[in-house]
Amino acid sequence: MGDRKLAVVIGIALSICIFFIYWTRKVRLTTEEYVENQRPTQSTTKTPKKTERKPLAWSSGGSPVNLANEYAEAEAVRIEHQAKMAKEGKQWLDEFLKDTSISTYTREIYRMRNNQNILAGYAAYNNKNYFSAKEEFAKVFDDLNQAPSVKFVACEYLMNIAREEKRPEDYFKWGKEMGELIAKNDLSVFHKKPHSNEFLETIKEKELLFKARGNPGMQAEIANYLLERYKSSKNEIASEWAMNEVKARIKRVEEEVQN
Repeated sequence: MGDRKLAVVIGIALSICIFFIYWTRKVRLTTEEYVENQRPTQSTTKTPKKTERKPLAWSSGGSPVNLANEYAEAEAVRIEHQAKMAKEGKQWLDEFLKDTSISTYTREIYRMRNNQNILAGYAAYNNKNYFSAKEEFAKVFDDLNQAPSVKFVACEYLMNIAREEKRPEDYFKWGKEMGELIAKNDLSVFHKKPHSNEFLETIKEKELLFKARGNPGMQAEIANYLLERYKSSKNEIASEWAMNEVKARIKRVEEEVQN
């Protein structure tokens, strides 16, 4: 009985030993496989080489001189094209301005918007560059064939500049020029009575009044003129009224001319 128990115990012990040995080996193999799997594998993909960017070659064979010639040729083509466009534009404008089916106002607006002196003068005027503006507007009168409407607009700006600069002599100079334009042309597009001398006579009268400032003798002559003009008797009351009227007109002219 005792020998049987001993044999059973020994059998169990041997079974445990065999299982332990098997388990230990299993764990060792599994660990080695894990470690082996974690090792980086050598990639078979080749890293692409960086492409070196080559410097741009001259379009004319690497010669700066030839390149400059190409630029010059391109500029010549541009200028030629620009001249062609300007010529075609002028032809279109000439035909447009002759088309009487279009209102006079619209045609005159287009005429002025396409006048280089008016455009340049207007830009200078807005920038308060009165010196350049005067030069550009005055050039309008150098062209004997220039349209009266364009000259009229130039006169308006020149009179305004004279007021800004407080130059009464220029104000009256361009005012009389405007008066001549109105008297000799139909400028009803500017709400002026066609071929009227009214503006010219008015500007001359204003010039006379301005010159009479501080000159009692001239003021008295103008007062007498007013009495004769209105057929008023030359009594004391009428003379006093005439003198006061002259002084009031002189003051208005001063305010107008000197802004």
